Amino acid sequence: MLWEAEAGIYLVRQPLPFALDHVNCYIVTGSGCWDVIDAGLNTEATWKGWERAVRELGLDWSSLRAIFVTHYHPDHYGAAGWLQEKSGAPVYMLPRGKEDAYKVWVEGYNFVDDLKTLFLSHGVPEELLEKIIRTSEASLFLVHPAPQVKVVEEGARVLLGSGSYTALWTPGHADGHLCLYGPHNGVLFAGDHLLPTITSNISYWPGAYPNPLGDFLQSLGKIKDLAVKKVLPAHGKPFEGAKERIEELFQHHRRRLQLMADLASGKSAFEISKEVFGTDLSLHEIRFAISETLAHLIFLEEKGAVRSESREGIIRYQKTGDLPLSF
Repeated sequence: MLWEAEAGIYLVRQPLPFALDHVNCYIVTGSGCWDVIDAGLNTEATWKGWERAVRELGLDWSSLRAIFVTHYHPDHYGAAGWLQEKSGAPVYMLPRGKEDAYKVWVEGYNFVDDLKTLFLSHGVPEELLEKIIRTSEASLFLVHPAPQVKVVEEGARVLLGSGSYTALWTPGHADGHLCLYGPHNGVLFAGDHLLPTITSNISYWPGAYPNPLGDFLQSLGKIKDLAVKKVLPAHGKPFEGAKERIEELFQHHRRRLQLMADLASGKSAFEISKEVFGTDLSLHEIRFAISETLAHLIFLEEKGAVRSESREGIIRYQKTGDLPLSF
């Protein structure tokens, strides 16, 4: 699916084989060339989607100037290598984004063993954990061939089409998450940082920054200070009213934090996640529910609202005070 989201900016909606069934990638045209933001999964359906978009817009692969990847997750990074092989264009990520992509997809970081250790210590039953791990390992084929990645630094001005955009580092959903903001038109390419109707998954993962929810809330504040007129997100429809949406997300996380603090009565993160997110979830959703619960509990503990202690090899949480709601 292809449509013009803004003058010279085209949304290419690529399919995903998940409950969240699409990812928005973008083509920006101008100055006799074109640029891409995010690549989609490395699947035949994605290849056909890119071929169709290029054909419908009358573009030439040799004039693709640059490919920007907002973060290392496979629905954004996966087909970047295919696009690079097709066009010869450079692929850009923030330094931390490149580091994460290479660690997970190229260098073979043993994420699985670390995830097992983490989840077991937070009360996930071994039988369920084995099923979760099998679904995680299935993602590897969706990201190869890996691209050769160049670095774009935070604050750098980059050309998209004929316009100049600022690279913004917005950690939270991913440590190396990149947004691109155009001061000249008020357009924000938001990736998964700011979505119109669903909340970005903010999860704690092995090897990641220690307080992802704190990072996310700070990153939202950075965007709120900008004169954003239109948000082009990675999922859902483009929208206006960035400041109002950010305030909605602040309120959502205040409520979620309060709920988890109230549930922290000697329970593990796994037990709390079931009460917050329910049990009618796919294995993929269970993994994210546990990790998002951990991100909130880490934030609460840093604020002094809960404390954790290990009992018989399981980390459990206890409410210790009121939650400061100053963000």
